[in-house]
Formats: sequence, C-alpha cells, structure tokens
Amino acid sequence: MFPKSKLICLLDRLVSSCSRALGSRFKARAWAPVTTEHTRRPLVFLALLAAALVLTSGLLDRPGAKGEPPNPPGVPPDSTAGEVPDGDLLVKFRPDAPPSEIARLHASANATLVSDVPDIGVKRLRVPPGHSRASVAEFQASAAVEFAEVDGAVQTQFSPNDPYYAGAYPTTRFGNIAQWAPQAVSAPAAWDTTQGDPAIIIAIVDTGVDSAHPDLQAKIVSGTSFLGSAKDQFGHGTHVAGIAAASTNNNTGVAGICPRCSIMSVRVLDANGSGSISDVAAGIIYAANNGARVINLSLGGASTSQTLRAALDYAVAHNALPVAAMGNSYAQQALEPAYWYSALSVGAIDQSGAKADFSNYGAKTDVVAPGVGILSTMPTYPVTLNQTYEQNYDALSGTSMATPVVSGVAGLILSRNPALTADQVKGIIEATAGDGKSFNTTTGFGLVNAANAVAAAAQADTTPPAVNVVSPAAGSAVSKVITLQAAPTDNTGVHHVDFVIGGTRVGLPGTASAGGAGKKAVPTSAWTTQWESQRYWNGPQTLTAIAFDAAGNLANQDVPFAVFNSYKTVSWTAHLCNPPTAACDYYFLNPIAPQYAAVAHLQVNWTYTQLNNYTGRVWATLANGSSQEIFFTSQSSIDWYPGITLCGTSSDCTSMGNSLGAGMTRVVKGQKGGSAEADFIVTLTYPE
Repeated sequence: MFPKSKLICLLDRLVSSCSRALGSRFKARAWAPVTTEHTRRPLVFLALLAAALVLTSGLLDRPGAKGEPPNPPGVPPDSTAGEVPDGDLLVKFRPDAPPSEIARLHASANATLVSDVPDIGVKRLRVPPGHSRASVAEFQASAAVEFAEVDGAVQTQFSPNDPYYAGAYPTTRFGNIAQWAPQAVSAPAAWDTTQGDPAIIIAIVDTGVDSAHPDLQAKIVSGTSFLGSAKDQFGHGTHVAGIAAASTNNNTGVAGICPRCSIMSVRVLDANGSGSISDVAAGIIYAANNGARVINLSLGGASTSQTLRAALDYAVAHNALPVAAMGNSYAQQALEPAYWYSALSVGAIDQSGAKADFSNYGAKTDVVAPGVGILSTMPTYPVTLNQTYEQNYDALSGTSMATPVVSGVAGLILSRNPALTADQVKGIIEATAGDGKSFNTTTGFGLVNAANAVAAAAQADTTPPAVNVVSPAAGSAVSKVITLQAAPTDNTGVHHVDFVIGGTRVGLPGTASAGGAGKKAVPTSAWTTQWESQRYWNGPQTLTAIAFDAAGNLANQDVPFAVFNSYKTVSWTAHLCNPPTAACDYYFLNPIAPQYAAVAHLQVNWTYTQLNNYTGRVWATLANGSSQEIFFTSQSSIDWYPGITLCGTSSDCTSMGNSLGAGMTRVVKGQKGGSAEADFIVTLTYPE
C-alpha cells in the first residue's frame, strides 16, 4: 500500500504546503473534495480563501458516514454520501465532421446542446448524471472530434488574509497598509512618460466590477456578463480592476498601474468567485472581439483545457494579450490558463522581493509582481468578501493581485506604442524584467519594470531575430530526455528563446548563459534546454522555437519530429470487499516511480465474486504529488488516459511520489447500498 505519511503530505501540500513540517499539517485550512465527473478538466480556479480542491488539485479526503472511519486520503466519498454533480462536456468537432457521425455521438451519449462558443467552434453538451467521463472517452474516440473534455468550476486566485500570508502586518485585514506595488515596479518613473491612454482597454475577466466606485467609475467602458447581472457580487473583480487601472491623482483612494487606461468588465464568476471553463473562454473571446488589448485573468486551476487554449490563441491572434495568475498552491506548476504559452504567466513576490510563499513557480513562470498585502478598491456595497474584508478599499494577497500589476504595465506599454502586437508586448515585459537577461524557476525572468518596459516600447528597432534550431533535426526520431537547442542571431542581441510543444513551454527558456534552479537539468550551453519526451505518447510532434530580442521583436521556427520511446507495463491484483472487513478492504492504492515524468494509460478490470443489490460504482485514481484525477464508472471496465503525468524520480515533483489505485464507493453497513466482492486487475502503461 502507498505510505500513509506520503499520502497525507500530498493532501496537505495543496492547502498548507508540505514544505512545512509534516507535524504542522493539522493547521491546514478546511477544504471540500470534488469527485470524478468533475475530473481535472473541470479546471477549478481555486482561491485559497475557500481552499476548495478540485479533483486534480490534491488527494481527496472526507469524513466517513456516521459511525464509520474517514476515508483515507486519495479515496473518494462513500456511495451513501450522495452523487457529485456532473460537469458538462466541451466538444470541438473537426470542420469536415460528417453530420451523421455528430448525430450518432449525440444520440449514443444522450447529449443535448446547452450553449456554444462559436468563435472557436466549441459546443457545450449535457449528458446524464454519472456519464461525463465515459461520454468524453466516446467523443474522443471518434475521428470527427478534435477534442472533448469535461467543463467544470473555476474560482478566483487570491490568498486568504491571515498571519501566514501577512506575518509582518498587525491586523487580520490590511486596511492600514499603504500601497507599495507601483513603487516596486517603477511605475512612478514610467508615469513621467505616459500614464496610459483611454483607447487602451484592459479587460477584467472576473467576478464583475463596481462601476460606481469613485476610483473606477470614470474608467469603465461597455462590458458584459455571462451570469445575468453584471454587478460584482463577490468583490474580487473590483479589487483587481483597481490594481490595474484605478484613477490616479484624483485625491481619492489608490493609484492604478495604468491610471488612464480604460476598464472592461467581463463577468464570468459568481458571488462565490466560481464559474465554468466555457464561460471563461467565452469571456476571453468577448474581450478580444470588443477592443480589449490586455485581458486580465486572475483565476486558475490544475487543468489543461483545450477550450481555454483555443480561447487564448484566439485572443493573441486578435492582438489582445492574456495575462494570467500562476496560482497560490505553493506548487511547482502553472495553473490554468497560465499553463498555456499564449498567456503571460505571473507569480507573486512579497515586500522583501522574495517569492511569496503561496505563489506557484516553475519553468512556466514568465515574470513576477507584488502580490502580498496589495491595497486596492473594493465594492461600495455589501458583497461576499465583506464577511472578511472592508467595503471601498482593502488589501488582499495572491497571484490574483500580482497579475493586474502586470496587466497595468502592459497597458502602459501599449499606450506608449499602440502599434505593438500582443506577442511584442509580452516580449518587452519579459526582456525588461529582473536583470534583463536571466531566468530561474522561482521568479521567471524576474520582477516587472514599468519604466524600462515603457522605454523599450519606443525603440526604433523592428528587426526580428533569426531562430536557427539546432536540435532536434527536422524529421528526426527522439526518445528519453533530449536537448532542445537553437543558435539565434539578431542585429542588437537575442534576449531568449522559448521552446513550445503542444501549446505550452517545455523545459526552461534558452538564454545566453546557463541558468535555472531545482533538480531538473540546467542548460550546459547557451540557448539550450532539456525535455522529457516521455511526457508525450509516441507519434509526430512539432517544436516551435520562438526567439525574442530586447525590443520585443520575435520570430519562430517550426520543426517536425517524432517521439519514439519504449513502453513499460505494470499490473496489480486485489480482492476487494464492500462493505469492508478487517481482512478485506474496499480499495487499494500503490506507489509507482518511473525515472522520468511520463504520460499514463490506466486499465481496470474486475469480476464480481459476490453481488447483493450493490448500488455503488467503481473508481480508478492517479495522483502525482500535486494533482489527482479520479474516474468513476457504472460500466464494466475502465480504459483511461489521465490528463496528468506521472512524476519521475529525476524531477522536483517527486517529493510526494505517485500513487494509483482502484476501488468501490464505500457502502456503510446497515445502510442502503447492498454489498459486493470483486477481483480487480489494474494495469498501468507509460513510456520510459
């Protein structure tokens, strides 16, 4: 069985960080589990305030039914506890999909159309309760489908106001804390050149914005809501808007980073800070279609939604820069949508300049900005956050607060030079951050610098670099850990080279000198990084290498290649009983430790040896130390490709290890649910 101490630490890592001693785990915040039909695809954008975990944000744990011991970490709720709501499906059919095949899939899954996101061709479908995952698998198996995934909840990304996040501050709310973010990013020096332009619109895709706030009312342009009323009923969106672009020098409240930029409110999250992937995607597209040049996304969750990827790509193609929060789960991972390359990904620092303890980090971090004790606008009327925070103004913490700082800087850049593309703005922000040359996995390219960025926006250099990919060679076959390398040239000097596969940065950015941190391999020469090819199944891939210079000019080169690794298969068997007995449990969990991070294929088969009015379901689970997915089914077998990867022993993410297992939703003795015994065979296949 998987060691209980590791499972507990894995659980706590998402809510209290396993970097603290195991003995302190009981100080973790209360949280609620979410089960399978809300698999990882449901992208729950979590606020640590609520500390609710989506299926993929940590191992599940919950009390057992009355009179029963609690389920162990990683084991889903009892069948007697009630069903978990299903997520809708998000499906994109191929342009040449035969109408007869589309109709067949709809009929087979008993799916009905709820809504669509027409600009990216995504349909939101509803299937009967308990059938989300199986229906997704059926759609994915069809040649008529480009992708299919489960829709799900999303939430804001700010951290709770408590002594752990704000040890230096004397109160439980930061009401008396002066602003420090504008000074930290050299905004006052940038304001000597530009304080923004009302023609530059920053979209706040969030909980809404209080349009009557005295620091915001003159800034608001026409927006929309995907949830009925456009009114901010939570408070988060109003706070974010003030950080990015509150009126300045008006003898009122606070100063925004881009004081004269306009604000577009796009409400996609409800009074609890929650919403859906499909609404967030639709909000991004609305903003891009209605003149926004910057799209602030202070939300995130552990997912890899192709729907959100398509929405981000659409925004960039329409010259709008998405700026997204890395997340607040202490983890070396980027949450959705910061995971995708099309978004500029933002981590948080504290007043000492160090990474904020809660801030996520890693190779996908682009830049950092102030995110602890950030004073900004709050709604002028009662909202959900007033249970803890004040009306009108208060200070919050989180990567949600760091993100609009960067959005404001982007607004200043575009105000100085509106002819810049979204990609060029991203390149300027990265090239002028930190020391202007290096990258590390803690703070990315470093703290943004508004003054340097605005100066770079006016440079006359418009010559893009040449990329010159060295490795892999076009048409080559690769395996295991490979070197990605370019030999870029530029008339004034190359800043960095990004290596992108499947829509996300892989490895570290290539810079002029070796850099990076952690156990992962550090480049041994310039413009080089390492990539674990086991993260993908065998088959064709395309590397896109993108070279940037200090003026934000960029060029890209596509290199087709193929992945060819050997596959390893491991199997486990178990006899399970439900209700459990002292000698026969209702689940099993086992560790697995591949050398390298790898994708996984999980097959579960079972044969009932005793069945008595059993009403529960069978489940399988895979956890990798920071995320977990669970697959429930009422069918006769499980054939599953989880969205998360196994952590390798050579990776930083293996401190908690991987676990996989299967079982039955627990039946409590003496209660409705019947009983069952079954022989299980679990088979895992992964590249090595």
